[in-house]
Amino acid sequence: MKKYISNEEISNNLGSNEKIWEQIFSKKEWGKYPSENVIRFIARNFYNVQDRSKINILELGFGTGANLWFCAKEGFSVSGIEWSKTGLERFKARMKDENLNDKIKQIELGDYIDKLDS
Repeated sequence: MKKYISNEEISNNLGSNEKIWEQIFSKKEWGKYPSENVIRFIARNFYNVQDRSKINILELGFGTGANLWFCAKEGFSVSGIEWSKTGLERFKARMKDENLNDKIKQIELGDYIDKLDS
């Protein structure tokens, strides 16, 4: 029977994941548009919500932030954790360019396990 993967094993694998996504985001434009599934989920579950600013959307591994950008445009507060510094910088620049910084509750660069365990 297989044991569960330890936090240390997960953290070790995340380091290589960070490098891969940093290479992808630093070489080309990626992730400008939100996932259709996110759009459908928001439409289905929050269409009639009047004050969306009280709802915080959290995304782990948000890349360049297309899903969070969409949620912010829809009036939600957004939070996220991202491995790639380039992805995080592109997200912050887009939010600033579109005057959506007030929708950002918390954005972090780093490892999910460290952030969620503390």
